Amino acid sequence: MSLNTTRAPFDDPAVRAAVARAVNTKAIVASAFRGYGTEPAGILPPNLANYAAPSAALPTHDVAAAKAALAGSKHPAPAPVELIYDSGQSTDELVAQVVQANLKEVGIEVRLSGLETGAFLDRAFALDADMVVWSYGAISPDMVDPIGWASGTGWLFTGHDPDGLAQQYSDYTAAIDDAGREAVVRAVQDEAVTAANAIPLAHFQVLHAAGTNVSGFESAPWGLYYWDTVWLSGS
Repeated sequence: MSLNTTRAPFDDPAVRAAVARAVNTKAIVASAFRGYGTEPAGILPPNLANYAAPSAALPTHDVAAAKAALAGSKHPAPAPVELIYDSGQSTDELVAQVVQANLKEVGIEVRLSGLETGAFLDRAFALDADMVVWSYGAISPDMVDPIGWASGTGWLFTGHDPDGLAQQYSDYTAAIDDAGREAVVRAVQDEAVTAANAIPLAHFQVLHAAGTNVSGFESAPWGLYYWDTVWLSGS
């Protein structure tokens, strides 16, 4: 989930910290993802080469701590905020509903806007919403993929220090060994934990099904499969 850091109320790190504490990731995994997923360890997908977890654990669901953070912020009684999501993604709609209920508990009113994919992306890239719920996965087996995506989307549609992330992307591509690349990945993860500009909600699983007459189908762990290995038998 991305928070627009360029305007109130999420320009204040304390409000973003309140959101990070308010969101119940256990409920999201159990309900929206129907148990086909795990609670997140960081903002980046974990099944790619040179992955490194953040140095510190993500904030856990704590309503009292969330209320305290909001009360001590610059916007203790924020105006209603808008959360947009792709209406073609039924899981994202369910996630948005959980987030809406969670934030209501701590005093933040969230209005949901389900948008057609093109309109959703247009507003997300333009930073024209307070909050964005979305999902992504890499299509290559290396961490350079999600870091590049994060950089190309203005720090995951948040507007938070895009120049800093662009430098980290450059540092990753210039690293001479795995240890150097992992250090960059950890720094990106740590920034997300500290700044709470983009809040991971779940590591989800992509499920596949193939007919009994399909042979050679095998999905790679980074969300890709190859047509040239697939063949059909029978009619």
